[in-house]
Amino acid sequence: IHLESDIISVVGLWYNVSIECHDFIDPDYWDQARDPMQRIYIPHCETFVATNKDRIVGFISLSEHRLEALFVDRAYQGQGVGSRLLQAAFQVRESLDLKVYKKNTSAKCFYEHHGFVITGSSVDENTGEEEWVMKCDNCS
Repeated sequence: IHLESDIISVVGLWYNVSIECHDFIDPDYWDQARDPMQRIYIPHCETFVATNKDRIVGFISLSEHRLEALFVDRAYQGQGVGSRLLQAAFQVRESLDLKVYKKNTSAKCFYEHHGFVITGSSVDENTGEEEWVMKCDNCS
C-alpha cells in the first residue's frame, strides 16, 4: 500500500483489533505505538490488504521473511480473510517467521493450523509479555 489514506485505514484497523485482542496489554501502549506504526512500520513493510466494498477489513505486513502483522476486523474473523492473506504472503515468500503473544492463544492456533511450528520463546521488550517464536517453511 502506498496511499496515505490506506495506511491510516490499516493503522486504524491494527489499533482497534489490538485493543480488543490484547486486553492483557495496557491500552496506553497501543496509543503510543500508533504514530510510529503509521509513520515507520507500515510504510516500510510489504503490506497486502483484504477489502469489502472498498473498506479494508484485514491486512498482512511482511519485512524480509518476517510476518510483522496480520490483523482482521473482528466482524470478519472466522470467514477466511486471515487465511487468504496468509496465502498471499506465501505466494511471495517460501518461509516466514513470526512472534505471537503466548496469551493470544487463538492467534497461535491459527498459525499452527497453517503449518507454523513453535521454534522458541522470547519476551517482548516493549510490553514485557512472553511470546512464541514460530516458523513455517514451504507453506502454502
